[in-house]
Amino acid sequence: MSIIGVRREGLRRTVFVLVPLRVFALCGLALLGASGYFVISARYDYAAHFVAGAGGGLILLAVFTSAAAVLRVRRSLGPKTADLPVVLATLTAIGAGIVVEFLLFGDPSADLLDIVHQSLGAAFVGLIWTLAPAVPGSVGRVLARASGLVVLGLVMIAMGAKFVGLF
Repeated sequence: MSIIGVRREGLRRTVFVLVPLRVFALCGLALLGASGYFVISARYDYAAHFVAGAGGGLILLAVFTSAAAVLRVRRSLGPKTADLPVVLATLTAIGAGIVVEFLLFGDPSADLLDIVHQSLGAAFVGLIWTLAPAVPGSVGRVLARASGLVVLGLVMIAMGAKFVGLF
């Protein structure tokens, strides 16, 4: 379930994972969701809030699930609690979106629709996270993937801030 590359090591060919399918699913579907806002609505801030919510959700999902993976390896826990960090990260992203909306834009101008679109972005990423398969790996690989996803989430938040005109 990933894009496969082939690297030569001696006489043997080793297949290695370049980019997991989950990253392509997250980026592609978030782009599709944001472009739907551009097509349906003339307001760019809907797309901005959706992308920023998806970026914030992605950051928290990467942090929560990688921390859970490290704990599972260290404590030899089974995979039965694998979805709990996804639910907690998604709910935390939705709550953080509400707090950020009120802190940045203040109570009078905080729009309920903006909060809804941020929440949709975070829930969308959480849903994709549970549906797209994860690539197993060592603790180092899990943390490396998580750091890449945090950077991707920050880029998505910056895109949302640019769309809404914060900079």
